[in-house]
Amino acid sequence: MKQIYLIIIGLLVTLGTNMVTYAQTIYYVDASKTDNSGNGLSWANAKKDLQPALDIAIVGDEIRVASGTYIPTESPDAVSTNILDFAFHFNIDIVLKGSYIPDTDNDPTNDIQDYTNPSILSGDVGSGTYKYHVLITHGLSTSSIIDGFSVTAGRANNSSSTGIIYSGVSYLGYNGAGMYNEASSPSLTNMTFSDNTASGGGGMRNNSSSPNLTNVIFYDNTALVGGGMYNDNANPSLTNTTFFENSGLFGASGAGMYNDTSTPTLYNTVFFDNKNGTGPISDIDGSNINSNSAHNASDGTGGGINTTNPATFVNLSATAANVIFKDATNPAGSDGIFGSLDDGLIPTNGSPLIDVGDNSQLPSGITTDITGQPRIIASTIDIGAYEYNNITLNTSEINQENDKASIFPNPLETILHIKSPMSVTAAKVYTMKGQLLYSRTDIDIKSLELSELASGIYLLKIHSSNSASQVIRIIKQ
Repeated sequence: MKQIYLIIIGLLVTLGTNMVTYAQTIYYVDASKTDNSGNGLSWANAKKDLQPALDIAIVGDEIRVASGTYIPTESPDAVSTNILDFAFHFNIDIVLKGSYIPDTDNDPTNDIQDYTNPSILSGDVGSGTYKYHVLITHGLSTSSIIDGFSVTAGRANNSSSTGIIYSGVSYLGYNGAGMYNEASSPSLTNMTFSDNTASGGGGMRNNSSSPNLTNVIFYDNTALVGGGMYNDNANPSLTNTTFFENSGLFGASGAGMYNDTSTPTLYNTVFFDNKNGTGPISDIDGSNINSNSAHNASDGTGGGINTTNPATFVNLSATAANVIFKDATNPAGSDGIFGSLDDGLIPTNGSPLIDVGDNSQLPSGITTDITGQPRIIASTIDIGAYEYNNITLNTSEINQENDKASIFPNPLETILHIKSPMSVTAAKVYTMKGQLLYSRTDIDIKSLELSELASGIYLLKIHSSNSASQVIRIIKQ
């Protein structure tokens, strides 16, 4: 009997050890740090570079990345010393989230993501030198989440026929400048791919991969074929994605998207002004999209986008850009940052993209658009990565869920009132870059006197008596 007890105890110890080994760990990365000597387990001890955190993460871990610019520091094959081969890389299912405002209280529940101040993954080394790929992945499932990043300045211009070997697969140096997926299907949300150049797939290359994309922008990417995206035996799913002014350099090149024996599924997605050089519109070329695709908009007819569920198709071929978008001449807005409220690709008042999407296709858990505004303003979702919000600058109350606090007026002049089902015990106001400007604690805060704030947009973080926290964007007139 003693032996049986000993065996049982041994099994329990072993199981307990395994449970601890595979418990989720959150790692932190902050470009403002001086080096990578920190253990990465808090914002105070964050890694300076992203790849060291990717290297130590195991399945199920999460990495939170502060706003800032990050450049690849390691070669995926751990052999090449050519800095152009360096790329961010991982091949296990983790959660990778960017655009964070570092918090000093060591409470992960208080960490704030500010999509208007993104984490930038860049291939730009300086002095006209660029990485071949910014981000490559292998073997990921849709449980891998990548959220809140801008991927830019990849230059896949290496003509080598072998490329770099990672996880036993060759990543060709002339394909997939922004993101290159091989047998890999992560879930991407609130992402921007811009200014990436390749032969096949400037913004993204999917080989035997089926990633899920929601609230994603492809802008100003260039390739011989598939300026925005190239799919090779791949079946990605795109929801509320925007392809704008991507370029292809071959005839019928799919400046927006090229499908090679691939049938991507598109919902609530818009293509506009994607061209073969200065020539004709080439939104989608190659294989047709999946027949289940619906509620899409385009100024072209490639890929069968206009004949797949035609009753839900929005034809933009005869519509001027200024009728569709707030300011198509300035897609990222005056601040030059995608994902902020001044973005030119937000639907303008009366846009044909407004309230014509399909709510049922929005993935579970997605409640905001790429700017952090509510994803559904009226009763029906818009088409594209942005939701038109005619109350963005004059709403009287934000956030109407019964279990959440609401605030009014917004914009405010002096006094901001807080209405909450729970007592609000703390309130902090941050700039959009995370600088704390105002802090107050009390038993039950009902209003804030904020007359000293300059005109602009801020983040209000409130804590309730039940230990819940909430972030609301406020506007000071």
